[in-house]
Amino acid sequence: SGRALGCDGVEFNGQIRPHNRIVRYEIEIRRFSEIRETGAMIAVGNGKVFVDDEQVYVMKNAKAGIFKDIAYSDYPIRSDHAIGGLPPHEESHLDKILKRFRRNDGQ
Repeated sequence: SGRALGCDGVEFNGQIRPHNRIVRYEIEIRRFSEIRETGAMIAVGNGKVFVDDEQVYVMKNAKAGIFKDIAYSDYPIRSDHAIGGLPPHEESHLDKILKRFRRNDGQ
């Protein structure tokens, strides 16, 4: 499983909208480490996001990790593994949107 581990800064100069055609990610990996005992990998780098050739995001010192054998069957429901997740009795925002869409579509 991949995990975002933080960054030193993000600049937002635009957004990705439904009418945009091409999103391009440019990532400069500055440091990479592999922990052989666990199979985990950590990368640190700077990144840029372009939408239709216009730069919209810049990330400085973004940290990401890949970890083996991490899977949560209850995701995104709040649990010991998903602090901040949805409480078990709540619908996700996506579920609410889909219900509204189906109702408006006559389903």
